[in-house]
Amino acid sequence: MSKVQLSQTVPRLNPQDQTEVTHPGSREFLFLQFRTLRDEIAAKSERVVRIQLSGVTAIPLVIGAGEKYGVLIVLAASPIITIVFTFILLYEQNGIMRAGRYVRLHLEPFLAEQQATGWEEWLEQYPANRRAEKFFALSAYIAFSLYYLGGSYLAFLTVKATYGDQLAVVLAAIYAGGFLLALYLVVTNFAISTRTQDESVDRPRPRPLS
Repeated sequence: MSKVQLSQTVPRLNPQDQTEVTHPGSREFLFLQFRTLRDEIAAKSERVVRIQLSGVTAIPLVIGAGEKYGVLIVLAASPIITIVFTFILLYEQNGIMRAGRYVRLHLEPFLAEQQATGWEEWLEQYPANRRAEKFFALSAYIAFSLYYLGGSYLAFLTVKATYGDQLAVVLAAIYAGGFLLALYLVVTNFAISTRTQDESVDRPRPRPLS
């Protein structure tokens, strides 16, 4: 089946014209939704890259500063900072897949000509089409694990040297539990596909709107 570049066929509506696009079944309304969601996906994709770059730069600096100047509170908080960065990344990534899912199920089937394949639908046809998302998820898992465990280990050593073994062991247990819980949440909720686990088959392709 042929692919169609929907983004090139969607007209940009003037602000004064958008008030007339009110009927949820009209083609103009679907065009407006498609354009809005594609812009949202592009913006979120850019933010995901910025968050990833900020995380791999800022977190090591925070950990290094805490270690160099012996600031225990900074080292103790570094695993929490890592979790926050990761959850923000998770939020943006899942937002991309949520918008793509709506485009695939509710917009592309109506806007594309019959026997044509929209971009989001094509991405889900073969596992290889989502290889980039799999590598991105893997990089997020690795960065999260390294920075969390690295910061936890340095905090453990500092607490052990300052307050003794007992408090250090308690802190290590808290960090270990937090790591396992956070890793579980990230791995089970990091979306790399517009399909959901309970979606066995797609809806039948409807006829395009005239």
